[in-house]
Amino acid sequence: PLQEQEATIARTPQPAPAPQAAPAPRTATPESSIPLPFNSLPQVEEVRNYFQARWQPPEDLTQGLEYRLRLNTNGSLQRLLPLGTTAAAYLPQTPMPRLGEAFVSPLTGAQTAEIRLVLERDGQVRTFLERVGD
Repeated sequence: PLQEQEATIARTPQPAPAPQAAPAPRTATPESSIPLPFNSLPQVEEVRNYFQARWQPPEDLTQGLEYRLRLNTNGSLQRLLPLGTTAAAYLPQTPMPRLGEAFVSPLTGAQTAEIRLVLERDGQVRTFLERVGD
């Protein structure tokens, strides 16, 4: 009888596995919808290089400094926004170009770009593209 039960169980049809949905076909992603860090402008690296060559952290600096830079089409600094009170206090000690002074190459395909600039205590410089405007 035990062998008959095993044989019956073995012959009992098992439910078929649920069909898996086919992956959606990949389509080209418009450049404007790519997240900004992956849709970078050459000016982001140019800003980093500009400050990397000039940034000398003050000895009494206890934290990194962050700034938001808005660039004009011609590569000049349109606006500068210190992010935090420490960044505002140390602004005179940074190698910030003057407003209206071109310091990177002109933008192509955009009228403005906003770049976040991070000046670290150890002398490192990081830049991130935050926004591109028309």
